[in-house]
Amino acid sequence: MKNNKAFTLIELMVAIAIIGILAGVILVSMNGQKKRAIAANALRAGESVMPAFIECSLRGKTIGQAVKGVEICNGSGIEWPSLETSQTAGCKFVVHTKLDSGNPNNSFFSIYCDESGVVDKTGKGIEIECAGTASPWGGDSKPGNCIQASY
Repeated sequence: MKNNKAFTLIELMVAIAIIGILAGVILVSMNGQKKRAIAANALRAGESVMPAFIECSLRGKTIGQAVKGVEICNGSGIEWPSLETSQTAGCKFVVHTKLDSGNPNNSFFSIYCDESGVVDKTGKGIEIECAGTASPWGGDSKPGNCIQASY
């Protein structure tokens, strides 16, 4: 009687199939983690700007263009942070003011993140809204808070 200790072709094919299925599941899972990490870093960037943004709004100063290197408002000494990093790839600040309420200080800013790098709200992306001195959304949103939504 011959003692054969080798794997059969079927056993090898089953092992390769299992490894392939596990690799596919891991890759899909990692893609979602990357999007959540970008959202968390963009949210942190928004929260870091809030104290200066609120102070500018309360003092009635004009909010500067949300571009890296530009002061949040004249004389604040604090500049808009860069979102051109690997942790916030495809994100962009957008400042909104609500002059229709009669209060020019009722302003907020958004951070839009899109995987394509084009912020046009047509794809699947992340939107972070940060309220200044008044919250335009109501509900749980409070001035000085940033909330995350997907678009």
